[in-house]
Amino acid sequence: LDTAGQMRETIAGLAAASADMRSSAVDANMAIEQLLAGPSGGRDKVLPELNGLVMQVERDFLDDRGLPRRPWYKYLLEAPGYYTGYAAKTLPGVREAMEEQQWDLAKEQATRLREAIGRSKATIDKIAALARQGAGAATRPAHSNGSR
Repeated sequence: LDTAGQMRETIAGLAAASADMRSSAVDANMAIEQLLAGPSGGRDKVLPELNGLVMQVERDFLDDRGLPRRPWYKYLLEAPGYYTGYAAKTLPGVREAMEEQQWDLAKEQATRLREAIGRSKATIDKIAALARQGAGAATRPAHSNGSR
C-alpha cells in the first residue's frame, strides 16, 4: 500500500496519541475502581458528571467536517465504507485515503483523528480526576461547622 513510506511519520503520530490515550484510560479505570470500592457518599456526588464525561469520550470522535465524500458521516472511528455499502470500515477517513493512495488526504484525515484522540484523552483525564475527587470525598469526614 504505502511502499514509499509516505505515511510512516503520520502513523507513528497516531500510534503515539493512541498510546497516550490508552495510558489515560488505564489511569481512569483505576480511579473508577477505587471510587466504586469506597463508600457510596463520594460516588453519589460525582456519578452523574462521570456518566456525562463517559458519553463525551465517544462524542470526542465526532468531526463536524465529516468524512471525505460523505460530510454527513461525522464519526471518525467507523462508518460504512464508501465502496462497501453498509459494511463498516474502521478509521474510514485515513484508511480509505490510504487505500486510494491519496497521501495528502490521508495525512489530513490522520491529523483530524489525532486531534479527536487528543480530545478524548483530555476527557478521560477529567474522568480520572473526578473519580479521584469522589473517592477522596468519601474518605474525608464531614464537618458541619468546620470544628471537630
